[in-house]
Amino acid sequence: MPIQTITACPPPFRTIYIFNSSLDIAITTVEVNGINATVVAGILPNTSGNNTQLSTSVTGTANINCYLQFTPIYGQQITCYDSNLVSQCASTDGGFSVTFYNVVISNDQPVQIYATDGICTPP
Repeated sequence: MPIQTITACPPPFRTIYIFNSSLDIAITTVEVNGINATVVAGILPNTSGNNTQLSTSVTGTANINCYLQFTPIYGQQITCYDSNLVSQCASTDGGFSVTFYNVVISNDQPVQIYATDGICTPP
């Protein structure tokens, strides 16, 4: 009778993409429910012109914190699209982090974070 090996599989990971076209935003860390997302491709800090792919094992509804390297100047924003393509926009004026609340994370659609010039406009 052959010996069988049981291999533990890691939990499935969800993808978070960061796209940065801002001239002044540098994202150093992304936390999902207080747990650092892991870099899969690209680099952190994510600066202008860079794209970064992150992964998280968190699924369902979560809070996402984006930490910034320095306080950006006025007129910069970060927008988060969750797995349902619901967007939230946060101004980076005067802060070292922005938080997105009740972000839906699933296997169906990656979460997308965009750092851009300009101010948030009401929906």
